[in-house]
Amino acid sequence: MSSNRVEVTQIVLDYLAQYDTSGTPDFDEDLFETGRVNSLFAIQLVGFLESTFRIKMSIDDLDLQKFSTVNRIADLVLTKTATVAGA
Repeated sequence: MSSNRVEVTQIVLDYLAQYDTSGTPDFDEDLFETGRVNSLFAIQLVGFLESTFRIKMSIDDLDLQKFSTVNRIADLVLTKTATVAGA
């Protein structure tokens, strides 16, 4: 799946909105510090991202910092999709 930042960001926001009704987070808001996401939900998010964007997360990708903001999640997805497209 070829995606751009706007598409990835919207997909992530839509997914988060299913579980967090407190409003749309800022793109650089720390989702863990604000309580919007916990480590258990992060694992669920990984599965969602892998299936939605047809990517595979490595052990190195499972750093919670990479999932701490919407922008960081988008960066990770875009990096992974670029790697898949280039393979």
